[in-house]
Amino acid sequence: MEGLLTTKQYCEKEQINRTTLWRWVAKGKVIQYKDPINGYSYYRDLDEKLLSIKEVCYRLGISDKTLRNYVKTGKIKTDPYFTKKFSEREVERFEKARRESLIRVEPITSTHRGR
Repeated sequence: MEGLLTTKQYCEKEQINRTTLWRWVAKGKVIQYKDPINGYSYYRDLDEKLLSIKEVCYRLGISDKTLRNYVKTGKIKTDPYFTKKFSEREVERFEKARRESLIRVEPITSTHRGR
């Protein structure tokens, strides 16, 4: 469960006790997820920023149609819990992969001289 913390991990990171965490969940300050199989609770890290489609398009310099195509082909993934949001970590991973896949193009040098 990438990007999510267990109750213990979250409390240690934020230096709070479980009661405070439960209060934060009740107030909507923290998003809680329950595993349907084992019933364990997981929490989203408050430091992880989620970006909207518009923010991602602006940051990458692409259209929303291109972004949808990237999602469809698996080049970039939406947040598993918010389908119209992208984690900043995922956008950074995509940017890095895109930079690394660029090929340097040498300038064209003409061997034919104009007369």
